[in-house]
Amino acid sequence: MTNDARTALCNVVLVFPQTEFEQIIYLFEQIRHTYNIYAGSGGRGGECINYSTAENPRGPWTFRGQVTGAAENSFTIHPGVVDYKGHTYLLPQRQA
Repeated sequence: MTNDARTALCNVVLVFPQTEFEQIIYLFEQIRHTYNIYAGSGGRGGECINYSTAENPRGPWTFRGQVTGAAENSFTIHPGVVDYKGHTYLLPQRQA
C-alpha cells in the first residue's frame, strides 16, 4: 500500500488516499464531518500525526495537516482518540 490505506469495513473496502501515510488509521465523527487521524512522515526520519476530513467515511478525503510535529527521541508515534464528557482528546503513543 503506497500512500493509501485500505480497510475492510462491513465487507466493503474503503480507500483513504493520504498525504505522507505511514500506518494506523482512526476514524471518528464530529459535527457533520468524519476525521481520519493517522501516523505519517514527520521529517527528520520520524513520524508525526496527520489528519484529513470528509463529509462521510467514503470520502473524498481532504488532507488538513499535521497535528503533532515529528516524535522527539523516538522514530514512531501513533494516535489514539477518546471522547470523554463532551470533549475529544488526542492520546499520542510514542516508542520509548
